[in-house]
Order: sequence, then structure tokens, then C-alpha cells
Amino acid sequence: MRHPWRANPTQGTIPFPSPNLRICRSVIAGLVVGGLVVVSQAAPSRLHLELDPPSTNRVSDDGTVDLQWLGGTGPFELQQATSEDFGDAKTRYRGSDTETVITGLREGSYHFRVREITADGKPTNWSEPLMMEVHYLSRGQLFLLLGTGAFVTTLTLGAIVHGFLRHR
Repeated sequence: MRHPWRANPTQGTIPFPSPNLRICRSVIAGLVVGGLVVVSQAAPSRLHLELDPPSTNRVSDDGTVDLQWLGGTGPFELQQATSEDFGDAKTRYRGSDTETVITGLREGSYHFRVREITADGKPTNWSEPLMMEVHYLSRGQLFLLLGTGAFVTTLTLGAIVHGFLRHR
């Protein structure tokens, strides 16, 4: 059977042979079985925890950390601790997402690690820990910036009022 390729008959036609269903089923079955074999022989991937966007600067000045992990299919468990040995670890996230944002951290050092929970409910090994420092502005710097902003605002409003009164 021949189907026109374009509406213009001068362009020619492309022959489409009628499909042999037995061959199609064999090809599909081979792809499915081959895909299952490849998936079943794939080595388990090691999770890698990193900052998002990736950065070597592991300091937060607002108490927010955006974490992303690579590898695995989920679900995942993310833990946070203040000690390197994770003796005081608490779970901060459980689910299938590969990224989370943690906010409201107080000033100090934090350690994070993630692991995958397999389909049979067994956890994999933990990722390499990621250490993060949270440092806020000192009160002196904060008041200096606030005072500078108030001074500039006062001068701007004064210039506006002065110009209005002068050109009435």
C-alpha cells in the first residue's frame, strides 16, 4: 500500500509495507526483556548530596539551605545533625523528591546526609555528609546598615518636601 507523502503529486510517495504483527510482537518483547535485564543488572548508584546551586561556599547568611541529591530512584530520607557523628540526628525529609529547602536554621554548624529506601523497605548506605555553617550579620553591622538606610531615606524625603515647597 502506498501513501502520499505530500499533497503535491510531483513529490512522490513513500511505500509503507503492511506490518507483520508477529515480528512487531517479537521486537517489542525483546526490547522489554532486554530492558528488564539491563535494569536488573545495573549497579546500585551511590547518592551524592550537594548544595543547589552547586557551590564550594558552605556558609548561609540567612539560615536557609537548598540541598539536592543525585542518584537513586527514591524514596529518600534526609537527616540533619549538629554533631559530626550524627548522634543527635533528626529526619528533615522523607519522600521521592531529589531536592529540599531547609529554612529557619539558627547560627551554628549543621551536617546533612541522605539515603535511599529501596522498594522492599530496606535503606541503603548513607551519602557522604555535607557540612554547612550558618552565620548571621552581627548586631553592629545590622544597626550600621539600618542607620544608613534611615539616613538616606530621611535625606530623600527632605529633598522631595523642600522641592515641593520651593516650587509651589
